[in-house]
Amino acid sequence: EEMSLVETMTDFKSKEIFAFDLENEMFKHQVKVKFSEVNGKTIVTQEENVTGANIFWRSVFTLMKGYFSGATKSTLDILKTKIESIN
Repeated sequence: EEMSLVETMTDFKSKEIFAFDLENEMFKHQVKVKFSEVNGKTIVTQEENVTGANIFWRSVFTLMKGYFSGATKSTLDILKTKIESIN
């Protein structure tokens, strides 16, 4: 079954921040990715807030919290490597 999402960029500053919301009938996912440099190394931090549209989806997202954290770390590690290869 096809699922559609509406993505809205909520903030952007080159080399500083990229933030967006993803939303559909099941959930709203707010993401903020921040970039900084410490001792020549890129520091990437991500803040996320996922809110289910009803009790079922809120329960599912609570149970999947560990999965989301691991997937986010893997994605940010790849992004960090790409950023450092450009600089």
